[in-house]
Amino acid sequence: MGLSRSSRKIMLVVVALLLAAGALPPMFAEAETAAKGVVAGTVYEKNGLPAQNATVYVYKEGSNNPSTTSTNARGNFWLNNVEPGNYRVQAKRNYETYTYDSGYSAYAQVAAGETTVYDLTIDAVDGALSGSVKDGNGNPLPGAKMYLYKGSSTSSSVTVEADSRGMFLFPKVAAGEYRTKVSIGIGPYTFESEFSSPVAVSAGTTAQAGELTAVPTKGAVAAAVAGPNGEPINSATVNLYRDGSSVSAANVRTDNAGDAMLKNVAPGTYQAKATYSTFFYNYESELSESFEVTPGNLAASGSLNLKTGQGPPAPT
Repeated sequence: MGLSRSSRKIMLVVVALLLAAGALPPMFAEAETAAKGVVAGTVYEKNGLPAQNATVYVYKEGSNNPSTTSTNARGNFWLNNVEPGNYRVQAKRNYETYTYDSGYSAYAQVAAGETTVYDLTIDAVDGALSGSVKDGNGNPLPGAKMYLYKGSSTSSSVTVEADSRGMFLFPKVAAGEYRTKVSIGIGPYTFESEFSSPVAVSAGTTAQAGELTAVPTKGAVAAAVAGPNGEPINSATVNLYRDGSSVSAANVRTDNAGDAMLKNVAPGTYQAKATYSTFFYNYESELSESFEVTPGNLAASGSLNLKTGQGPPAPT
């Protein structure tokens, strides 16, 4: 049967008296000297049970650098050799999902040769948000990056990844209303979901965002670059232009076979052009015919054939 709070206080005071009298073993007796005091107490959970392995912070008035100690299996803590003065204490315990905090106690005087007892109760100060993510065929998407947005904000600073079952959990979320969204690269494409419906998160509870479905939102473009004599060109640059624009929207270099792929291209109508430079010569292709990029599909720009651009005539 557990000790009552009053019994715990009596026990802690008895320990302090034994320390002062030298009636405890040296490992205890050395803990307190006549010039210093002891801070002790018990940390409880909200349901009244002792809080084991809580971290207790002891702040001297005017200082933001606390001394720390931890609670034992009975929720008890003590800190020896405390300089006399006014102190306040705070207890915290971090779980994987929530943070528990007592807040600050009132200041109390710690006197030389005496024990000052504090009782603290910790409670959850944040919550969590969970859900799952699948593709359009109902398959889970492990590794999908989940973004958390507070209220109507479109900026997210908190991300987690879905596990092997497509499940995700945002731990230690401050109380408030949130939305979440998914993004994942699969092959050359980006898959995203719509925003989830707003979900209210409260302290000590895990809110449910439900199931999100990620669908492709971007496409890809394949290109091949050949030299003046039809040979494949390695390390040529393929530039992608939105139809009618002279500003490159994306670029990539070709491989040894003269092939290139531009990944995660936003939907739209594009043209492609290749350029290649040597120490003496510059080569470029004509703009390709216009082609359409659609989500989840691979568009082809066709072969981009280089011809001499600026510089001396190309060698024959």
